Amino acid sequence: MRTLFVLVALFAAVAQDPIPPAPPVDIAGWQAATWGMTAAQVRAAFPEAVPLNPPVEDVGAFWRLEWRQARLGTYPATAHFEFPPDRDSLCAVEVTIDPSYGCASVFDTLRTALVEKYGRPATETTTSGRNIFDSTSTKKQVQWLLKSPTIALTWYNTGNVGGVWVRYGQRRPDPTL
Repeated sequence: MRTLFVLVALFAAVAQDPIPPAPPVDIAGWQAATWGMTAAQVRAAFPEAVPLNPPVEDVGAFWRLEWRQARLGTYPATAHFEFPPDRDSLCAVEVTIDPSYGCASVFDTLRTALVEKYGRPATETTTSGRNIFDSTSTKKQVQWLLKSPTIALTWYNTGNVGGVWVRYGQRRPDPTL
C-alpha cells in the first residue's frame, strides 16, 4: 500500500510539473553561408557559385549568386543566394531540386527529413486551382519558424511542369520561440 501511495504522489508531481519542451533548433544560414555575409564572402565559401547578371528578383530580394553543384539530401540541386536590393548582406538561400526527379516523392522525403531535424512545422498548406492554361495546378508548402530563420519547403505542380524547393530565409529573431 505504501508503494502505491508513493507512485501516486510521484505521478501527481510529474503531472503538475511537466518537463519543459526543448528550445527549437536555430540556424545561422545554410551550409557554409551565414546570414549577413557579403556576396564576396559567399563566393569564397562556394567558389563554384557564379554571379547572376542581371540579378533575379524573388520575394523582395535578389538572387545574385547561383551554385549549380548543390545537393539537398541525396538530390542534386541549384542554390540561389539572395540579397536585399539595398545591401550586400545575405538574407536567404533558395535551393531548387533538379526537376528531373519525381516532385511529389521528393517533397515527401524532404518533409520527413526536415521534420526529423527541426520538429513539427508551424504551418502546412495545400492549394489547388486552374491556371491560365486551364490545367490544374497544386501547391503544397510546409513552413518552420525557428528563432531567427524561416524554412519553407514548397512543391508546385501544374500538368507536366513542377518543382520542389526549400527556402532558408533570415528574419528578425523571435524571443518567444
